[in-house]
Formats: sequence, structure tokens, C-alpha cells
Amino acid sequence: MADYFYSDGNGNLYRLIGNQLSYEPVETIESSSGVYSGGKSFEITLSDEQIEELVTLFTAAFKNRTFRVDKRTLGSAEIRRIEEEDTFKVIVAMRSPDKAKIETFLSRLRP
Repeated sequence: MADYFYSDGNGNLYRLIGNQLSYEPVETIESSSGVYSGGKSFEITLSDEQIEELVTLFTAAFKNRTFRVDKRTLGSAEIRRIEEEDTFKVIVAMRSPDKAKIETFLSRLRP
């Protein structure tokens, strides 16, 4: 299975490696506003069903060219898929339905 790295619209980082999902939030000092905080970091074990759903959401975002952008901008998200020695990257626009679905799913996983 590939590893996935998702940087959300605020710059918080999620890592899916095997069945482990970790979250590394933006700290206030790192945020563009100087006020925003992504909360607390965590690491959880996902079920096979949760992994399948998340990978399906990532795959849909990779396939959908409609909401792709060339550079990270405020509110956009970046997805990286790493398979052995190959890395694939896509940046999706702030208003992307795929981005919204991914972030809704990830928010339900937060402890």
C-alpha cells in the first residue's frame, strides 16, 4: 500500500502510513494569521474500512482535474502519494468538493 500525506487548507498535516493516521497541527506561531492553531497532534489506528474510504477519497482528488491548481495558495490542499520510490502530488483548490469530502472525513476521525 502507498503512503499518503495530506496538508489541509490551513497547513495541518495528516500522514497515512500503513494503518496509522497521524496528525501534525499548525501551531499559532506558524499560522499566517498568528492566531490560528490546528489543535493537538494525535496518532490513531484505522480500520480496513476507514483506510479504504480515505484512499478512495484521495484517489478521487487525484483523478479530478477540474479543481487542480499549480501552486499552494491559502486554503488549497496538497496530497502526496508515495509508492516505493515514486512520489505523486496534486494540489486542489480551496473550493474543491474533493477537498471538502476529505476534510469532513478526517474531522470525524479526530479523537
